[in-house]
Amino acid sequence: MLISTFHNGIYIIDLTHFDLTIFFVQMCARYAPIKEICETKEASLSRRENTPHSTMNAEQKSLFSQATICKELGNTLFQEKKYKDAASQFIKAATQFDMLKLLWKYEKSENQEVEKSEDQEVKNLRVACYSNCAQCLLALKEYDSAVNTCNEALRINDVHGKTLCRRGIAYMRQGLLELARKDFEKAILLDSNNANVKKQIIKLEKLEKKKVVEVIDATSMATSSLSVPLDEKRRLELSKQQVADQETAYFELV
Repeated sequence: MLISTFHNGIYIIDLTHFDLTIFFVQMCARYAPIKEICETKEASLSRRENTPHSTMNAEQKSLFSQATICKELGNTLFQEKKYKDAASQFIKAATQFDMLKLLWKYEKSENQEVEKSEDQEVKNLRVACYSNCAQCLLALKEYDSAVNTCNEALRINDVHGKTLCRRGIAYMRQGLLELARKDFEKAILLDSNNANVKKQIIKLEKLEKKKVVEVIDATSMATSSLSVPLDEKRRLELSKQQVADQETAYFELV
């Protein structure tokens, strides 16, 4: 940090640690939004703590807070295009939210709506973390892993449009066009105005047309080999067989 001393009526500033100070200021600026979000979440948790029928105990609140921090850090890393690090944070957050779900204990109370709303919030966060991790894996071109991660999200919520679209993209980039179409069709049914899904469907249709052309070309090449009359082909085969028989006989005689 900057260190100043008072000598002979003036302040003398020590710049020895100036670079470290600049680094500290930059880091604070970088993570200020995360700190603000976390403080908001902590305030929310504090309000829950004062709720008579809250179902979150101290351990669950700690997990929720840690998972939220990991998720927000993942968002920041993704914006910086550090996809591998972002994926790691999203998985860490998802794991903690999963643990929170396992620790969740419903208590019989008069205010069941509070418990349901808390449970729904955790559910939405679990889906978001897995789905965001899948987006990172798509950017890293790890399509198998992206499909598996999307599957985890869809086990929690099988009508999550973004995740269906992301799994469709992973399938499409692996050449699994039929599976991709099924996911895109489900996603567009959920949100008919989704521009990204429409864009992916256009790409898929182009790939489907290209695949049809390739099949036609391959079929044409295969049929061209049959252009020789069958009688002539049969004669050639018999001739080759006769030569082979003669060669076999020759070696046997020898």
